[in-house]
Amino acid sequence: MQTNPAPGPSLEKNPTKPVSPPTAAAAATPENQQDQNKSKKPWFIFCFIILIGLIILLGAALVVVTLNNQNNVNVSQTPPVSTSEPSVAPTDTLVTNRVFYEREKNIYSYNVQTKEYLKWTDYQDKGDVVNNVIYDITIIDNQTVGYGRCVIVTGDYGCGLYALDLKTKKITEKKKLGKDISLMSLDFATPDKFAYLVSVNPSDPDLQKWQLILSDNDTLKTLEDIKYEVFGRGGFIEDSQKMRFSQDGKHLLQISTSSPRDSLDFNVYVYDLNKGTRAVISGATHPDWLDNTTIIYRKYENSKGDGLYLYDVVAKTQEKINDVVNSAVTPIVLKNKKKVLYTVFTDLQIWVYDMDTKKNTKLLDDALGGVWASESQIVYNETAECTDQDFFCEEGYKIESTNIYDLETGSKPDELIGAGYSNVATEASD
Repeated sequence: MQTNPAPGPSLEKNPTKPVSPPTAAAAATPENQQDQNKSKKPWFIFCFIILIGLIILLGAALVVVTLNNQNNVNVSQTPPVSTSEPSVAPTDTLVTNRVFYEREKNIYSYNVQTKEYLKWTDYQDKGDVVNNVIYDITIIDNQTVGYGRCVIVTGDYGCGLYALDLKTKKITEKKKLGKDISLMSLDFATPDKFAYLVSVNPSDPDLQKWQLILSDNDTLKTLEDIKYEVFGRGGFIEDSQKMRFSQDGKHLLQISTSSPRDSLDFNVYVYDLNKGTRAVISGATHPDWLDNTTIIYRKYENSKGDGLYLYDVVAKTQEKINDVVNSAVTPIVLKNKKKVLYTVFTDLQIWVYDMDTKKNTKLLDDALGGVWASESQIVYNETAECTDQDFFCEEGYKIESTNIYDLETGSKPDELIGAGYSNVATEASD
């Protein structure tokens, strides 16, 4: 619909003619009409000026709001976190496609398919808590997550091992450690079979001990018990502290490249839990289970060269994977598949190696530390060059963010909000 614009105010001036508004009964002559228009002119201009001023003020307010939103983009764009019941597809379990990680001293998850964030615990610091730490989140089964937690107060490390039932959100304390025991690492085979590495009396040089303990249905067995003095090393790409059960729970691997055994302890210790024996893979780091009897690891022994190797825990033999470059580190196996993620550290690249086809495929540049989130998606650390303002950049790079990468689309759809340096746990890699 079109409308005709109202006529604008007259530009003709007649300052000498007196203004005499007509009475209500008087006829409107052209001269009188002109006088009426002149009498209305100041009010019209005043209203027009007020209107323009309001428009300018509204425009300025809009600019301020827009700039404020841009400055707070990380807050406003942070996806909402749900504490309600998780959404599960009919063919999925409660751990399928979910990345579990520590965030804000609690356990969160992110679903790489639905993009749903969930907060599973609600721990809060209270009273005189010095620190509150969550250790080694791990997938136990299709509805249970295990982890360690220390709530440190003066005179008590406050450490324990816990199982979280994702269906009921019930947390069960599986093992409460003593006041003078500091938790270092752990893993679960089942909710009732787990292993943990501890430092006993770490503040007393005369009583310090380093213990590796297996708990099987409340029966405790000490696998290592070593008295020690001060030791320490960490922060280098070759370093590793990890323990992991084989899928059938019959074997346990453990590595601490800095330990009371040696400050350069580049050995993987493999425990046969049925026989009670221990084997040692010397000159090794970054181990992971390929299957129930095979470990893949990085060789770290200059006399024999670097690269990725396979170790047979039954035959106690090792074999080099010749299709992978020597600078490969941190191999991570896709569960029940013979596909291995690894980082080419010299180039800061993530590759995947298919052990059936012997094919190597580069996935990402400026990246390291890939972990399988599903068969088609990974979690990884994106790197950036250090600047003068960055500390602890001895390696020449820094971790910029923790992201998701889709192998099928070749895209980086999401950043894992709040992950930081937290370890992640997934069904596809645990």
